Amino acid sequence: MKNLKIKTVGLLLISIMVMIFTGCSKDDDNNVQPNEASPDLKFIGSWSGTTSQNKSISFSIENIDGKAIVTSYTLQAHVSGGGWSASETKWGTINAQVSNGSFSYASGSIELSGVFSGSGSVSGKFKTISQGPPGYGDGTASGSYTADNL
Repeated sequence: MKNLKIKTVGLLLISIMVMIFTGCSKDDDNNVQPNEASPDLKFIGSWSGTTSQNKSISFSIENIDGKAIVTSYTLQAHVSGGGWSASETKWGTINAQVSNGSFSYASGSIELSGVFSGSGSVSGKFKTISQGPPGYGDGTASGSYTADNL
């Protein structure tokens, strides 16, 4: 009986020593890199400029979950269709991620894209479609723009 207690205590001590030494071994998973900030985050801010129609354009870029996202726009454009034309201001919320210094968005009646030069200017293209008066069909406006970070 005494030998059984000694063997049990001995096994228990050996088990504890094995757990201590294996638990304290060098961690081989130290290669985890911290999340690096997206280089596109330097474009965050308010942008404003002029279109090829000599009208104004502006948009905002925000940091959403570590990504630079174009979140809203305002565009003035001269729209024309079969037998009609009008100057309009369009605005809205969008969700276009800036990736590798550029973005592109197309949905419904608006298309907007841009390529950044450094962190202070952007050039791009736009297209908008508007419903014309009854019986005249839709009108479009398209062109290019340049804008600066405010």
